[in-house]
Amino acid sequence: MTKLLFFAGSSQKSSVNSKLAQSAAQLAQSFQPESISVTVVNISDFDAPNVDGATASEAPERVNSLREVLQAHDGVFIGSDEYTGAYSAILRNLIGWLVLTNGPDDTAFKDKPVVICGASSRGVGSVRGHPALQQLFVTLGAKVISQHVRLGTAASAFQPDGNLTESVKNQLLENAIPKLLSAV
Repeated sequence: MTKLLFFAGSSQKSSVNSKLAQSAAQLAQSFQPESISVTVVNISDFDAPNVDGATASEAPERVNSLREVLQAHDGVFIGSDEYTGAYSAILRNLIGWLVLTNGPDDTAFKDKPVVICGASSRGVGSVRGHPALQQLFVTLGAKVISQHVRLGTAASAFQPDGNLTESVKNQLLENAIPKLLSAV
């Protein structure tokens, strides 16, 4: 059984990218229901204080919980929008704690396939924030899937009823999910 983890880079449970991660998880589960197990988490459940100036001994227990969740999965799907050309502070802090407590060469992302996807309610979506996020995961030793799915604005990713548009479903089912599975 292939275990895939889905989460948004935002702490808001009702964010566009939380909805995207949830929808992608449902698509992945339906893609190969007999061989894929999916888990969806909200990173706010693992929220950690700012890591700047901290020591490994000060790591919150929830950082270890996140590490265990990551290590229990074969691949990761992240729905992340853009925060002024980068990624969210909550995601930065969590990854900072993971690195601080185990070192930069021994992270929960080492050799882990990661798909980066995103939509935003403004402008060009998440296109400016993804290069920084990709570089972060490459630095952590993750296998970043080369073709990212950048969905543009939330209005173009979701139908009025909240379901994904056919175009987005096709991007996920023809590109992101199969590539994540083949990288696992």
